[in-house]
Amino acid sequence: LSTMEMALGMSASEASSTGWRGSPVGDYMKSTTGWNNGGNGSNSSGFTGLPGGYRYSGGFYDIGNFGDWWSASGSGSNSWERALNYYDGSVYRDDVNRYYGFSARCVRD
Repeated sequence: LSTMEMALGMSASEASSTGWRGSPVGDYMKSTTGWNNGGNGSNSSGFTGLPGGYRYSGGFYDIGNFGDWWSASGSGSNSWERALNYYDGSVYRDDVNRYYGFSARCVRD
């Protein structure tokens, strides 16, 4: 996902950092419908990030507010996550315990 983030205008240093970063790149990745409180994006990237929330300890949370995806690369016993939110155009990146249930995006080479 770092490659896409940089293609959309995020700097290399920002793309490799953690936390919320890269606004307005997240707006380019978000779908045009489905986000709460007017948080829809432009989807100009074609990624169509939907606000599916996440699964944790048997429950589902933040549907409509956040979209969370696993990255293909691991980080020790964790894996890298990306998230989008309804309230701004930033993109979240962190290494997260695999106990969480995030969406996976399959891409054909």
